[in-house]
Amino acid sequence: MEIKHIFEIDESTNSISLTPEFETDIKNAKNPQIILIIGNSRSGKSSLLNAILSKGLNIDEPFSTSNEIEGCTKDFNYIKMTLNSKDIFLVDSEGAQNINGVSKKLKIGLLVLQSIVDIILFRVD
Repeated sequence: MEIKHIFEIDESTNSISLTPEFETDIKNAKNPQIILIIGNSRSGKSSLLNAILSKGLNIDEPFSTSNEIEGCTKDFNYIKMTLNSKDIFLVDSEGAQNINGVSKKLKIGLLVLQSIVDIILFRVD
């Protein structure tokens, strides 16, 4: 199972756009369901997604985790899988330190995704 990026960021123009790969995956999806997990840095967002995948579906841990002080997920990453004739997109996001510590990339990404996401999981420590 391959982890893919949702956004492309052009630092020179300070713009963000969906990757062509994500747009194609969504366009070709059968009955797509998008599940996004958000929360503080190091709250266990990636670990929770890995636990769901490994225990429920016997899929090895595709999302990176770390014991370091700084979280390891940067950007918005997704995996696509098919379950009961639906294409499920599990989206892992970078964390926020606090309400004032939310990166511009995270703010913009959440604004873009809120219109297409079916379920948002908010992970707290």
